[in-house]
Amino acid sequence: MAARSERGRGAAGGAAEEVVARLRGAEISGQFKAAFELIADVELGLAVPGNRELAPRDGPHGDAFCARSAAGSATAERCRAWQGATREAADRQTRTRPCFAGLGESAVPVRVGEKVVAPFEVGQVG
Repeated sequence: MAARSERGRGAAGGAAEEVVARLRGAEISGQFKAAFELIADVELGLAVPGNRELAPRDGPHGDAFCARSAAGSATAERCRAWQGATREAADRQTRTRPCFAGLGESAVPVRVGEKVVAPFEVGQVG
């Protein structure tokens, strides 16, 4: 049985990944992502809670510095830790924090009812 965090941020492991996969595949999520990226000209991603993988930054709205930094360097580890901390900070409300390189990183909690199931992430805002 999958454990739940104290804050109700979602099930651990595969259950959280399944919820995020379904949200990513939902038509309304795709429409929201496309509209946001068109208007804001920054990449929007949906993260798995507790996952420390870097958000993709190599799309048409991604930042070249972030994409290069994610290529397995020590900088990637700093980025991974920063994104993870920003995701964790967005447990109840939107959080925006400047990263070590001076760019902004934001996470917006996605809720199903009162339960936060995943954060939308936006980064590389200078």
